[in-house]
Amino acid sequence: MRFLCWVWLPLSLMSLHGTPLKAEALRWQWTVGEVYNIKLTSNVVLAVSSDSDKLNYQNEIIIAGQWTVAEVNSSGIAHLHWQVKRVEINPMAKEGQLKLDTDVKAENPDQATFQATLRGLLQKQFELVVNNTARLTGIKELRQDSTASEKILSGKPERLGNLKLPPLFDSGGVARAFKHVFIQFPFDPLKPGDTWQPTLPLNTPEPKEMTVYKYLGVDGSAVSGRSPQEPKRPQIVFTPKIHFDDSDQADVEVKSQKIEGKIYINTAERFIEKVVIDLDLETITSDDGQKIHVLHEESHLIELKKLLR
Repeated sequence: MRFLCWVWLPLSLMSLHGTPLKAEALRWQWTVGEVYNIKLTSNVVLAVSSDSDKLNYQNEIIIAGQWTVAEVNSSGIAHLHWQVKRVEINPMAKEGQLKLDTDVKAENPDQATFQATLRGLLQKQFELVVNNTARLTGIKELRQDSTASEKILSGKPERLGNLKLPPLFDSGGVARAFKHVFIQFPFDPLKPGDTWQPTLPLNTPEPKEMTVYKYLGVDGSAVSGRSPQEPKRPQIVFTPKIHFDDSDQADVEVKSQKIEGKIYINTAERFIEKVVIDLDLETITSDDGQKIHVLHEESHLIELKKLLR
């Protein structure tokens, strides 16, 4: 079973001012030397039950990193450098679940071992190449040392169980993580209500269904007449699809599913400041005659803050 992950990046957008009905051309507009602090938060809650057993699981992963705009050419193609600075893993307090923070001193040998693993991975840097329509056209690791990376990953202690490292330490994982921020704006201007689909994402197999993005128009009190105290609405919404791996042998019945994505734009500063994805899924799996009931909730959030220069 493969679920869609968070998404999220600093976008600067042109022509976001105007009346709600005016067509707007959404474009990247990076400036060399800009630095953005990025915080990615993922929460997963699982309730699994069968005739003989019950399992409740909850985990939070927080990843803090930075984008640096290293180069922008005359065509608006930017070279961005990405590096993870800190990782926090905060599971529910249950036996066998590891809690750690790469910025906090380890309290036990397992924490120390896993911290060493993550701190080694934090040395990795990636360069992403994006054009002015928010299409990711290239990605590579700047510090390539495959032998060291294999040694780091193989050093994970067995007692850590099924805990998975965040998918941000190889080129494919970085591309997937930021999929819903590099959403490939249409060439033509958009009016509120217009929709579009991106082309095939980088470093991913061809999906069964492509995500549809819908532009809601500019959102701000000066335009809509709302009070500044009212909650801000998203400017772009989307509904990702839930896919099950074809290699799964079990028979999965989807009882209910709901997944929504929202993108919020800082219209004053001209960049995406938040992306939210919420997932609710209920399934029943038949495995060797046994029915397994799963309630699955996920939330993924990316928050971006431009640093003052």
